[in-house]
Amino acid sequence: DVMEEQARRAHVQSNARRKREGKKPIPFVPPFSIGQQEMGREYARLVERCEAAGVKCSSLETVGGGGGDADAREAAIIHDLQRLRLLRRRIGDGLAREVRRHRPSATGTKRTAIRVMCLVDAVCLGDLTLDGVFAKYGWGKADAQMRAELRSALCGALDRMRGFDLARPQDAA
Repeated sequence: DVMEEQARRAHVQSNARRKREGKKPIPFVPPFSIGQQEMGREYARLVERCEAAGVKCSSLETVGGGGGDADAREAAIIHDLQRLRLLRRRIGDGLAREVRRHRPSATGTKRTAIRVMCLVDAVCLGDLTLDGVFAKYGWGKADAQMRAELRSALCGALDRMRGFDLARPQDAA
C-alpha cells in the first residue's frame, strides 16, 4: 500500500513533467497486482496468527487447556502452520539481490545479499519499502534498475505464493 502510494505520487510528477514537455500523459500502472497485494496481506495475517498461537515450531501434542473445543483449535493451528510452511516453500530461498563486487560502498557499510524470503518478510511483515530494504541490507540509495529488479523478485515470490510460476526453480533468483 505504501509503495503504491509512492508510485502514484511519482507518476503524477512524471506526468506533470511530460505535460510541460508537450508530451502525452501515460496511464498509471500499479507496481503490484491486486492478487499480489492480497497475497502479501494474507501472508502477514497468517504469520501473525501462527505467532499469536504461541506454538511456532513446538510440538502440537503439548498444546492444550483453555475453554472451547481444543480439537478445533489445534486443527486450526495445524492448518495455519501447514499453510505457512507451504507459502514459505513457494517463496523459496533464492537471492533477490546478490553482492557481485567486493569493494566497500560509498557509505562505508557492508552490503549483504538480499534473500527472497527476507525481502518478502521485510515488505509484508516489516512494512518496508524497496528503498527501505536496500538501506537495511547496506545497499544505500538504489537506482531505478535496482528497484525494478527487486520489485520483480518480490512480484515473482508473491505469484509463486499464489500458485503461479511453480515450474520455475524457487531457489533461483
